[in-house]
Amino acid sequence: MRNIPFIIIFAYISLLFGGNEETGEKHYPGNSLNSSGYPVYTLLNINNFSAWISDDGMSGYNPVNNTAGVIYPRGTANIIFQDGFIWGGFARDGKEPSLRVGGQTYNVGTQPGRILSVGVPQDLSDPRVRIYRIRRDWQTAPDNDLRRDAAELSNGR
Repeated sequence: MRNIPFIIIFAYISLLFGGNEETGEKHYPGNSLNSSGYPVYTLLNINNFSAWISDDGMSGYNPVNNTAGVIYPRGTANIIFQDGFIWGGFARDGKEPSLRVGGQTYNVGTQPGRILSVGVPQDLSDPRVRIYRIRRDWQTAPDNDLRRDAAELSNGR
């Protein structure tokens, strides 16, 4: 139990400075579609907040022009350059419980798709491996609201 603070600090430093080696085709910058022809990044627009999100978990990075990707208030200034979620917990897999941490900070620690079984990721060429942008009111939203979303997505603010 006395080693827990050390383990947490070590895990944080490993995530911060340890890289996920990029293999294969990557979509930053310029390549906006995966091998199945679907988008690999999109904007999350909520109220007066706008943020770029990628299918591999990267967020807060604008892949179109390589700048900060979180804008607040929408249409004004960038406030965050690349962020992410980190999670952790004790794994109880038949051995002594151990602390495990995952996610991303400045380096991406995840990949698109889901894990089908232990150690078996989903095939990246599967058309379901993509990022989805959902706007429930797309049929009834005011035209100027939809135009604003489209302009921000194409970086045409």
